[in-house]
Amino acid sequence: MKKILFLVLSLFVFNALAESPIELGYRYVHGINIEQSKQKALNIFESEAKKGNVDAMFNLALMHTKEDEYIDGSKAYLWSSCAHKLGDLTSLKIKELWIQQIKEQASATAAAELIKEFDQSAKEICNLISIRLQNQ
Repeated sequence: MKKILFLVLSLFVFNALAESPIELGYRYVHGINIEQSKQKALNIFESEAKKGNVDAMFNLALMHTKEDEYIDGSKAYLWSSCAHKLGDLTSLKIKELWIQQIKEQASATAAAELIKEFDQSAKEICNLISIRLQNQ
């Protein structure tokens, strides 16, 4: 009985230590069994996104779209573009949302120019991340 209890406790401790950074970030965003800190979540997601983690990119795009104190269309656009380029289809919806908002808030010419700028920035960042992933 003691051996079984020890094995169960060992697995529990191992699983707790094996939590991924994305899971930890999610728990910080929502305050699940941890003090809520959206800033800590943002820092974790940014760190992981720069390493090429598509889930982190998606979560950053989502935070920059939904969380009042972190709303930033250019960052949401950038991270959703990179996540989409690296295979996350859901991120395309966030990018499309920001394109729609840009078009609603700016003249056609200004919107086209801004979208072009965002696309160029996203392309440069995504390319740097892709190069980093290839060199790993």
